[in-house]
Amino acid sequence: MDTDIFFVTADSSVEDTVKTALKDNKDVSLTRVYGRLSDLSTQLSDRKPSILVVDIDKEPSETLMNLHLITNKYPEKRIAVISSTLTQDLILQSMHSGARHFLLKENLSSEIVPVLKQLLPHIEKAAGKAGSIITVFSASGGCGSTTVAVNLANELQMLSSQPVLMIDLDNYYGTLSSYLGFSGTYGIKDVLDFSGQIDKNLIESCAFRYSDSFHVLAHSVSLESPKTLFLRYDKIIEAMRASRESYKYTIIDAPRLDDSLRKGLARESEIGIIVFQGTVKDINYTKAILASLLKAGIKRDKIFLIANRFKKRALLTRMDDIKKALDTDSIYALRSDWRKTIHSLNHGKPLSQVAPWSGLRKDFQKLASQVDKYISNGSSKGW
Repeated sequence: MDTDIFFVTADSSVEDTVKTALKDNKDVSLTRVYGRLSDLSTQLSDRKPSILVVDIDKEPSETLMNLHLITNKYPEKRIAVISSTLTQDLILQSMHSGARHFLLKENLSSEIVPVLKQLLPHIEKAAGKAGSIITVFSASGGCGSTTVAVNLANELQMLSSQPVLMIDLDNYYGTLSSYLGFSGTYGIKDVLDFSGQIDKNLIESCAFRYSDSFHVLAHSVSLESPKTLFLRYDKIIEAMRASRESYKYTIIDAPRLDDSLRKGLARESEIGIIVFQGTVKDINYTKAILASLLKAGIKRDKIFLIANRFKKRALLTRMDDIKKALDTDSIYALRSDWRKTIHSLNHGKPLSQVAPWSGLRKDFQKLASQVDKYISNGSSKGW
């Protein structure tokens, strides 16, 4: 086998459970078992692909902190963590540390083999054909991030002539289905609540087909308390990886997220977009998000800053001042055109369908071109 699979646990019963599960499987086998993560970390190198399965029960915070150091040094390593407890904080910490899967010990016997198979290098070998993830974050509620995500997705599917997928991760408002004027049977919550392995067939079957090449996994939020609509964020990375196999681009609308989850999504994405308006509040929050992502090891050139509803003649939000405040020369401005945006919302259609010759639509066409160029060439210069 071309990939090393290392297992870290100080619990002999857990080790026995994993070995029993893998005993008769010809596709996956353990390379070595370590009692401590520190013993493994000294043996790692970037010369060979590796999968790390790490038991975090003994010292969760310290173990995850050390895993974060490993993923920063070896970002190509793939990590799954196992624990006897499942909490939102632990899941988010694990994602922040670079883990791709979170497994409960009580489910190890049935889940360890499918997880390892998903992490094996046949996915990497297809990386050249796999799709790309673009996650759109918001600096504040009402800054227009959903408008940006919808129209970017629409322009990318027309530019590339290949299918795109939009995912709505807004756990509070879930406006995507309303924005596009449809009511689907299934959505992202159904995918994340699925008890088995998330694969491309599940993604495709749950996605609403807004058009032949524009598919949507919406999140229909009702009047229930947001707490009762909690999305299984521990499975989002798994869903993102599955979407790569079917879609040229996956655009994720991800407003109002916990900082740890934001970092996890940015790490998995080819591009992270921060949408903001030219207000002091939005600029300060954008600065904080940007600093947090950079501190987490996200490369600066994969973070796109978009000033939405920008007015060139505005006295309080001049572009030079915004660039100075954010310490960058690369900010993409989307012009303010409230009338065309509302017209698009009222008709449940992207700008290309309701205002194809508008200046705002042209801004989105240019943005899609820049995103496509970056994905192809690794360059976001020239704005």
